[in-house]
Parts: sequence; structure tokens; C-alpha cells
Amino acid sequence: KRLKDLFLLFVLFLCFGFSCGSHLSLRTYHIITKGLTWEGAQQYCRENFQDLATFESMDDVNSITELYDWSWIGLHEYSKSWKTMSKDINSWRWSLTGEGSRTGYYKWRDSEPDNHMLMEHCVGMKPGGYWFDDSCQREKRFVCYDVVEGKNAYVHVSEVRSWYSALTYCRQHHIGFPVIENSDQQKLVHSAIPSYSDAPIWLGLYRVPWVWSDGSQSSYRNWKLYDWSWIGLHEYSKSWKTMSKDINSWRWSLTGEGSRTGYYKWRDSEPDNHMLMEHCVGMKPGGNWFDDSCQREKRFVCYDVRSWYSALTYCRQHHIGFPVIENSDQQKLVHSAIPSYSDAPIWLGLYRVPWVWSDGSQSSYRNWSSSKSENYKDEKLCVSAKSNSEWSDFNSALLRLGWTNVHLQWKSGPSQQQSLTSPEYSPSC
Repeated sequence: KRLKDLFLLFVLFLCFGFSCGSHLSLRTYHIITKGLTWEGAQQYCRENFQDLATFESMDDVNSITELYDWSWIGLHEYSKSWKTMSKDINSWRWSLTGEGSRTGYYKWRDSEPDNHMLMEHCVGMKPGGYWFDDSCQREKRFVCYDVVEGKNAYVHVSEVRSWYSALTYCRQHHIGFPVIENSDQQKLVHSAIPSYSDAPIWLGLYRVPWVWSDGSQSSYRNWKLYDWSWIGLHEYSKSWKTMSKDINSWRWSLTGEGSRTGYYKWRDSEPDNHMLMEHCVGMKPGGNWFDDSCQREKRFVCYDVRSWYSALTYCRQHHIGFPVIENSDQQKLVHSAIPSYSDAPIWLGLYRVPWVWSDGSQSSYRNWSSSKSENYKDEKLCVSAKSNSEWSDFNSALLRLGWTNVHLQWKSGPSQQQSLTSPEYSPSC
């Protein structure tokens, strides 16, 4: 019988970097130095060997002596597994049975599940009864299942816990989380939520992310972790939400200083520093201000369509510069310069310098990474730094999760590797 051969693929670009191997003595490994996509590598392995590599322990890693820095392996995460109630190994399953849905019943909220930021592996229920996926680490109220005097009972617990902590509580004090396989069970669980409560609850539905290409049940993972150290560069939301004297708050290009009067005419919900990239200010035809990326092109007073920096250069070359607006009279004068027929926004002279040093230093040194490979749906999932010490920043996804202050981290190098076997852990970068 042919030995079970698995495959490691050297890639010429950044991808998920996992350490690789397999502990079965009948398995042998072949390093293929072709540049292929993951799907292409899977097809190549299945046509020429058995499948992409599956690993069971660190011994497997040590058995590979000629391994490149980055290699495709058989671990993957397919969206179809979290978009359906299927029988896939990493699709949704009920904690009470450890199995997927037997009936295919579900009551997802519109646009759910979405596995936001690849981190939502547990399911909650809104007060209206609809389901949504969420991070298992979030804390919510929950409903436990029990049998009392031969009858099914559903017990609402008002204490907020993470999904795993709530599961432990239900198993210790009752039977576990309930299973919902039809509309009648859905109504019973939903009815256990007090009528006065507007808080969501945890359900017993969860999924194990990341599965092996060959269908192996191996729970071995070897995600690489790094040590991180804070440095003094930071970005505070208060600096772009106010017209303050902070070093990285708004300033007028004509004076290089912040507002002397504190006057502003922000549009509702502005400034919002969307994606942490809006450091210049424009004016809508109605006169209200908004922050925007300095790279966008707009008309401006003097008049032309240019980026903010190009517009500033033009005004300084042909006039004095951008105007300053410190009161309503100056606001009216600038606004009146916009032709009545125009419905396009213009640039103002207001801007800010993002990211400042904790000690107040005026250092303009930055070492941002030029790589965009860490983006997920145009959002950075985590802070990173390359081995050449380039930096990488947070993006607005964290702000929408409740972060108000964003700091920069410095990666000092790899520290340890962990093998985690439960669905409680999956990498965010």
C-alpha cells in the first residue's frame, strides 16, 4: 500500500505562516517549490500525492528538515461552513449534542452570520428572536436547559458571561445549553427571556474554525505568537473630536496653529477620522465641515480640483494660502466664495498631524510598513511589524468595537508557540 504522502508548498508571497508536520510514521512529506494558490496546491497534492499536509504534534514539525519560511498546509477556513447549517466539520453545531443541526432549522438575522473579522464562532439571540454570530469572548446573558419532573425547562440567567463561561455554568447547574431544531423549540427558548429585557442571550450554537483539507480530526494547532512592546507613538480620539490645543489636534495651514477661538462648523457625526485616514477638512455646499483623506481631490478656494496638499501648494504659490475660519463672519466669507451653481465640496485649510509621541517630542520619524497584505475587507485586524522593524497601524475596525485610544506596538521577535485544541482560540493575524 502506498505510503500516505502529504505536501508542503513554498510560497513567494506572505500567507498564513504555520509550522507544519505529521506524527504518523506512514506519512512522508514533500516540499514543492512551486508558486501556487492554496486551491492550486490542494489540487496538485491530490493529483500527485494524498493531500495538503495535516499535522498532529510538534514531532511532525521537527521531522521536516528543509522547510521554508512560508508554506501552504492543509488547514483552511471556508465561508460556506459558517454561512449554512451544513454537515461540514467546521459548520455550526449544538454544544448539547456536539453535532450539527439534524433538521437544518435556523433563524438568522439579516446579514448574519458574517464571521466579522474572522472571529465570530458563537451564536446569540436578539430580544426579537433572531440569531447572530459573535465573538465567544463577549459577555451576554444566557438560557440553560434542564429537565424538571419529566418536563423540559428553560432557565434564564441574568448574569453576563462569555460563551464558554456560560456553557460551564449551565453544565454545572443544569444540563447545558438548549438545542433549537424547530420553531416550537425556538419559541420556548425565546419565551424564557424576561419581557422587560432588551439584552441578547447566548445560544448553544458554536463552530470550530479551521479544518484540515483531508478531513482529519486533528486538533493540533501551532499558531505563532510574538512579544509586543508599547512605544510612545499614539493617536487619541479626543484630538480629532475637538478644536483643542493638543499637538495633533486640528490646525490652520496659514498659521500652523490650532484655532484661537475654538470656532467650528462640523457636519453631524463629523469629524469621524474614518479608517484612521482623515486628516484634512472639507466644506459641503451647505457650509458644514467634514474630515476626509488628504489624498482625495476637491475644488478649493482658490479654485481647482486637487488633493489637499496640491491645493495648499497652489494657494501659496498664487495667493497667500488657505483661509482661516475663526468665527461665523469668516465662515460666511469663505462660503460665499463658492459659486452658487456648484454642488461640490471644497478644501479648507484645516488639517491635523496624526500620531504623536508620548513624551511630546516633535520627532517626525516614522517607519510604517508599505505592505497591505494584512488587510481584511480593507480593515487591519491587528498590529504587526516586520523583521526589518517596520511598523503597522490599527484601523477603524477596533474603533467600532469600542476602542477610543489607539497606540502603536513594536514587535521584538518571536517568543513562543502554543498548541490550543478548543474552539476558544483562533488567530486574529
